[in-house]
Amino acid sequence: MTLLVDRTFPAELHSVHVLIVAVGKYPHLLGGGKNLFARHEDMGQLSSPPASARLVSDWLRTEFVPYNAKLGTVDVLCSGEQEFVNDQGELVSADPATLDNLRVSAGRLYDLGNRNRDDTLVFYFCGHGVSSGEVHSLLTEGFGQLPRDPFSDAVDAGAFIDGMRTCQA
Repeated sequence: MTLLVDRTFPAELHSVHVLIVAVGKYPHLLGGGKNLFARHEDMGQLSSPPASARLVSDWLRTEFVPYNAKLGTVDVLCSGEQEFVNDQGELVSADPATLDNLRVSAGRLYDLGNRNRDDTLVFYFCGHGVSSGEVHSLLTEGFGQLPRDPFSDAVDAGAFIDGMRTCQA
């Protein structure tokens, strides 16, 4: 995880915690340079997710004023060329948007939101997604690396939301 903002407030103060996930680099899709996933359906590299993640994180850090709360954390995962500015004004590279990193960061988001039921949690994803019926999958960087199980590196958006519902916030 790459915490751009990590402001510690007492649990009784309302806070906003944000997780930004941006995936522009997909090694196994068109133009990715590794073993091409055969069923890529013309999906390839994306330039907008890393740029969008930078703009959203900058806005949160410098302009966002939550009503009746304080900005607590902004965590970013990004696959693709992009540097971010942290709360100290330093340029930093984000950890890649892999499924493992997303699990760690989502766990931290959950734990932070479990401190106060009045906190607000924000999950921002920018990258490829695939829908099949009522299943909507968010594709992390490793999508397609296992040809027989390409969705092993995808997040079921509905299951993610259901898992977060047990959090107090």
